[in-house]
Amino acid sequence: MIFSASNFPTNTRAPGEDDAIISSFATLFSSCDFAAVTTLNLDMHRGLGPSSSTDAPGVLLSPSYLPYFSSFPSITYLSVHESALRIILALSEPIIDSQNHLFPLLETLTIHAFEDNLAVSTSSGSGSGSGSIASRPLVPFLLHRKSIGLPVRTLVYYVSRYYQPVIRGLEDMIGLRVCRRGPGSEELEYVCGQA
Repeated sequence: MIFSASNFPTNTRAPGEDDAIISSFATLFSSCDFAAVTTLNLDMHRGLGPSSSTDAPGVLLSPSYLPYFSSFPSITYLSVHESALRIILALSEPIIDSQNHLFPLLETLTIHAFEDNLAVSTSSGSGSGSGSIASRPLVPFLLHRKSIGLPVRTLVYYVSRYYQPVIRGLEDMIGLRVCRRGPGSEELEYVCGQA
């Protein structure tokens, strides 16, 4: 079963409005059983972007959102905009109880779009927009998953003619299968730690 979520409430409303919306969502979600959902597409990037700290801004870091992510215990395939990883990571790190990790069955992570306004290093020095993946939330997310004994097995990401992130910082993710998909049917695949 596939579930797609987009336009989560953000901090663009008056104070207190978000609490009412979160409460309404909590009521709605508590009556639903998402245990059969194995694929989740989270489109939560609008208005997030990177902030000056490593935390995602706004109400999305509220512990009130934890039950929404916890409602999906069977997710094996997660597709996100890179900004969503900031939120998931920030909500995941405080969880100590191994019975309550977010997305405990996650195997495949797909990044369908990268943050565009990070300060990026360029691979060619040409300013072409090729950003180092190590400066993004992706690597800390993958390291966190590995540290809790729930490593991501496959990373899929998309490039375009205009934006091609440089894969750096994944060398220590021994066994991680990386699939780089480009325009048309162009695809490059490799396994980290193999020559």
